[in-house]
This record gives sequence, structure tokens and C-alpha cells, in this order.
Amino acid sequence: MITDTTRWWKYKDGVHEAVCGDIRTLADKLQYRSDQNLKFLRLYSNNHIQSLQGGSYDEPDPYNPDRLVLNVIQSVVNAVTAKISTNRPRCMPLTEGGDWQLRQQAKQLGKFFDGQFYQSQVYRYSRQMFRDACIYGTGALKVEPDWRDTEDPQIVTKRHLIDDIFVDPVDGRHGAPRMLHEAVEMPRELAMATWPDHRSRLEHATKWRSATAAGQEKGFADPVTIGEAWHLPSSPTAGDGRHVIACDACTLVDEDWTRERFPYAFYKWLVPSLGFYGDSLAGQLVGIQIEINKILLKISQHMHLSSSFIMANRGSKIVKDHLVNTPWTLLEYTGDAPIFATMQAISPEFFAQLDSLYARAFEIAGITQLFATGLKPKGLDSGAAQREYKDSESERFMDVGQSWEELHYRDIPELMVDAAQEIDESAEGGYSVLAFGDEDDELERIAWADVNLDRDSYILQLHPTSYLPKLPAFRFQAIKELLDVSPELQPYAIKLLRYPDLEAVTKRITAPIEYIEKITDRMLYAPSDTLEDLFEPPDSFTDLPKALEISRGKLLRAKMDGAPPERLDLLMRYMTECEKLVERMAQAQAEMMQPPPQVPAAPPPAPGGGPMGDVTISPEINVPQPMPVPGR
Repeated sequence: MITDTTRWWKYKDGVHEAVCGDIRTLADKLQYRSDQNLKFLRLYSNNHIQSLQGGSYDEPDPYNPDRLVLNVIQSVVNAVTAKISTNRPRCMPLTEGGDWQLRQQAKQLGKFFDGQFYQSQVYRYSRQMFRDACIYGTGALKVEPDWRDTEDPQIVTKRHLIDDIFVDPVDGRHGAPRMLHEAVEMPRELAMATWPDHRSRLEHATKWRSATAAGQEKGFADPVTIGEAWHLPSSPTAGDGRHVIACDACTLVDEDWTRERFPYAFYKWLVPSLGFYGDSLAGQLVGIQIEINKILLKISQHMHLSSSFIMANRGSKIVKDHLVNTPWTLLEYTGDAPIFATMQAISPEFFAQLDSLYARAFEIAGITQLFATGLKPKGLDSGAAQREYKDSESERFMDVGQSWEELHYRDIPELMVDAAQEIDESAEGGYSVLAFGDEDDELERIAWADVNLDRDSYILQLHPTSYLPKLPAFRFQAIKELLDVSPELQPYAIKLLRYPDLEAVTKRITAPIEYIEKITDRMLYAPSDTLEDLFEPPDSFTDLPKALEISRGKLLRAKMDGAPPERLDLLMRYMTECEKLVERMAQAQAEMMQPPPQVPAAPPPAPGGGPMGDVTISPEINVPQPMPVPGR
């Protein structure tokens, strides 16, 4: 029976001993998973690795006769990783009916995430995380503050091996555990730099994860085992959430934990129906790899024993010394001629079965061998046909792809929000990150205090890196379809083919509407002591009909929301100025369309007189004569 004395989060003294003891117990209980992970890593790496612990994982035997000649697991995992993990989703916060200022903050928050993703190298480590999920079933990415530089702490992202993370099978039965444990090996010097107040205790720390680690591997790193444990709070007011970092010599960190999640983002190749750890792609292909190995061994044996034969009559006078491997050899014989026979080494069915199993492995993963080799099916020459083929192939990865997108636009950003909030509350100068501005060649530093929105005021949605495909044929077809929907993109079509920055083009097209939204929202919602400072009259560059339409709708909405009358007066004043400017522009255009005034014509000259009546033609003036007509 479990009592409160065995629950480490209820300990007051000696909590490091309880945490280390629980990790040892879980490591022994989950040893079968560690053995399974080692087997999958051996199959993928094609090396007989000794263990996953430091000092023994890098001792492969390259001349082991049991090495896989045709490693289909490695080929399939690499192909799937290249297909899925090259997609780089972005996080785009969207407000729910917020004003212009709130939407601007949401846009700045999106830039904050972009800058933090770049600074933390999220896409680099998430690719490794995806490959871990294919091999072991689950990949782990940890997002946490790095406090080694107390003056300028940063948010760091690290890929963690799932073999170092332990979840109690009972607690994680439904895939949502309330406790999490981890044990990692860390260089002693790094541990002392991270927790300088415990340097003297860390000098006596050891590797304690399991009994097999008692014999320290010889090396220069001098590692120590650091254990970390989390217990999520039972309720917002329970006060039983706790976070402990410990070694076998002392407790390094002991603090309350108020978050409702662990500082990890997990990705699973196949979410299990029961339990926390996911099922791996390597585990799905183990049976096929074993059958391929059997066939390859059979083929190798037959090919080794196969040979060519020379059949001759016993009475024939064949000199055996003449049977040499030399071109233009003269073979003399008396009697019957010898027969040269080359026997078939092995049945072709073995090779057919080998090809079938190899192709079946790619089908289980959801891709084709053509994708793995970079080829396309014959006959798919047009961009539309290739795109349709690619879409049909991607349907198999719908669940995997959605999980990959959710990882980047929801799981990791939420962990970054928690880490940024922690640094901003503790660091003297707050927390900020360098990000790209509205233009690609501009950089701006975004402070977390300026984008720290109420979590209920926005939602996180997916924003692709580029709306247009990478391949030219696909991009051309996509632009043609966009022109059918949005003819205003016609002037930018050639530019999009060369540089597919659809977002920049969209910004230019929507700039007139966004400008109107900005100035009208400022009149209604921006704080100011002097309302006159908020008024901005329209000019001739404003889309006046659109301005009247937008401001009219905002005026009615503001009246329904009970906006102050002085704010409504500003908006009505803006609408009046728009109407006056429309009238002046219409009047000016009407004046331009009027025909010029008619000048009265001069009266015709009187017969025999007038201004030209006395003019005579001099004979010296050449008067043009009519041209002769040919044939007359």
C-alpha cells in the first residue's frame, strides 16, 4: 500500500533521495522499453550498439557479419523524415473580435514567436525529434529558461531522448500523466556552472541512474546524473504542484509548480490506444526487416555456392591444364566436345519476394519508393497531375502532418509563453527577442511586456511558411487558380513566379482597407487625453467609398456597444469629411469632362475683296500639280 511518505512531492527534507529512488524504480520497471529502444536504434543505425548510455553507445562493430545488407528501416525513416519534417509551420495568433490595437499586439506576438523560433533553432531540433518518434515511437522537446546568464537569461529549446524520460504506467494509462521524471547525464563542470551554490555537493555526485551505471565509464567528461521530477497541481488552489532537480548528493532546485503542463512538447509517430509512449515506425517494420534478412541470407548462400561446370565424356582427351582463365585459350580435345553448363544459382521467386517486401515497407509508412528515390511516375508531366499525385500520397500522412503542425503552432508556442512569462517576472530587464520587422531586411526587438496578451483574448492558428508550392510547375498552377479568385493579383503574377512572397503582395493589396481600419479604430478605442489628436481627416489617396462603408458599420457597432458620444462624434466627423471630399472630387471630375468653350468663327470674305481678295500668286511659286495616272 502506498503511503504519503513514498510520495516525493510531500517530502520536506531529503527530497533528493526520494526523487532519485523513484527514478531508479521507474528505470527498472521500464527496462523493457529501454531494451526495445536499443533494438530499434540498432536496426536503424545498422550497428550493434552496446547500450544507450554514455561510453557504450559509440562502440559499433563495422565488420559484424550480422550487419544489414539492405536496411529498409533506415531508408523508410529517412524518407518519411524528409517528407514531413521539411514543412516549417508558423504560429499566427488571431484575436476574437478585438480592436485594432489588440490585433496589432497579436501581430507583434506572431513576430515574437518567429524570432524565438529562429533564436532557439526550433526547426532544427524538431526534425531530430521527429526522427526520434519514427525510431522510438516518441520524441521530446524541452522549452525552458536558461538562467546561467542572470543578466540576460534566454529561452532554450533542447531535444531530449525519450529513453531518459519516465512515466509511471499507472499514472500514464490514458496518455495524460500528472507526474514526470527525467534522468540525464551532465558534465560536472556544467552542473557546477548551472547551480553554483551547490558546487561543494556536486563534487561528490555520481552516476546513479541504474545499477549498471555503478561502474563509471572512463572518459574526460566526468558526468553526473541529474534527476528532475514534476508533479502537476491537482487544482488551481490545491498547492501540491512541485518541481525538484536533484543529484544523489543534494537537492539543487525545489519550487512550487503552478502550470498545468510539463515543459515538454511530445511528438508520437502513432498515438497508442492505451499508455503514454507512442508506437514507432521502426517497430512496424521489424517483421519485414527480419524477412528481408532471411531472404538475403538465403540468396547469399546460394550465390556463394553457385558455380559453372564443364561436362566431358570420360574417354575424351581433354588436358585439364588447358582450362585456364585466359582470353583466346585453345582447348584441344579428342572425342566428344565438352559441355559448358552454368546452373541457375537461385530461383527468381526469391528476388521477386525481396522486391515485394521492400516495397511493402514503404507502403506501410505511407510513401512510395519513387518518392524515396526522388523520381516521379511515368506520364505525370504536367504540374496539375503531379500536384494531384502528391496530394493523394499525402492523404496517408494526414494524421501525422496535423500532429506536426499542432506541435509548432500550439504546443511549442504555449511553452514559450510560460518560459517568457517566468523570465519577465524574474529578470530585472524583462525579456525580449530580436525578430524580423514588416520588411524582410528590418529587425526589431520585441519586448514580452508589449505582447503579453490575456490568453483568453487570442487563439493560436497555423500559418504556413509560404502559400505557394516550391516546384515551379506547382507554383504556376497555383498562381493561375489565385488569379481566377483574385484578379487584382494579375500585375504581380510574374513576380510571384520568380519570388513567391504572396504575403508581401497581399499586404500591398489590403493596405487601403487596413489603413482605414487603423484610423477608425484609433478614433474609437485609442486612449488619449485630447480627442482632437485622434482625428485624422481623409485625403485624396483614401478609398473614400470603402472608408464610408467601413466607418458606417463601425459607427453602428459602436452605438450598440455603448461607446462614448464624443468617440461617435469623431467617427461621424470623419464620415462627413469623406462625403465632402467625394463631392469635391466629383465636381472637379465633372468640370474636366465638360467640352472647351467654342471660339466664334471668322466671317467669310466678301466676293472680290476681303483680306485675301487682293492676293495674287506669283509665277515663281511652285503650285503642286496633280500626279499623272498610269495608262492615260
